[in-house]
Formats: sequence, C-alpha cells, structure tokens
Amino acid sequence: MTKKPEQSEQPAGESKTAQCPICDGAVDVESPNFPFCSGRCRLVDLGNWMKGDYTISREIKESDFDDPA
Repeated sequence: MTKKPEQSEQPAGESKTAQCPICDGAVDVESPNFPFCSGRCRLVDLGNWMKGDYTISREIKESDFDDPA
C-alpha cells in the first residue's frame, strides 16, 4: 500500500513563505507586499521596469488585444 503525500508539509498555524525575486529573502504569502519582502524591494522592481531592465519576450500582436470571450 502506498502512502499518500501530505497536503501541507507545514505545521498548523504557520504561514506559507515564498522567496523575494529581488533580494531572495523570505516572504509571507499573506504580506501586503507579496511577492516582495518589503516596500523597498517593490520599489526596486518598479525601478527596474522603468529603466527597461525587464522586457517582454515577444512582439505584441493586434490579436493580443482581442476579447477572449
């Protein structure tokens, strides 16, 4: 008989965490700054977008604006 995997590996009462994409720090998924660990990292990410450090991987097509419904 095979054992079924547990749905949650964390003890009850502990919140789930993720990794901040800017500083790799721990982030509580319930944080108002999620997915960032702080307002500072949120602003650093915004600055990266404004400087053009991030790009969209393909050219935007006219069909991207069509209503999917």
